[in-house]
Amino acid sequence: MILMYYLVSSCPQIVAQGNILIGDELEMISRHKTFAVALSREMVPTARIVVYYLQTTPEEMVVDTLNFFVNGTRNNIVSINNTYNQSVHGID
Repeated sequence: MILMYYLVSSCPQIVAQGNILIGDELEMISRHKTFAVALSREMVPTARIVVYYLQTTPEEMVVDTLNFFVNGTRNNIVSINNTYNQSVHGID
């Protein structure tokens, strides 16, 4: 026996670097749903789309993920300290 359930809503989240960047609930009015995602520097080099919904019969959470790559560079703050007249190993 094959049981088909109608999905009322799903909850996609965009996760990158351990942070949830985008989270929303989408109403499902058909079997397919398309949505656009604006890319940001926080997503470089990889991000993950996590989509889940709560199924009522039997009670369980259904989850699926998709990893994707984002080209670009991050804006990392870098500081370099240089001490004047300090010898470097091997160079005097």
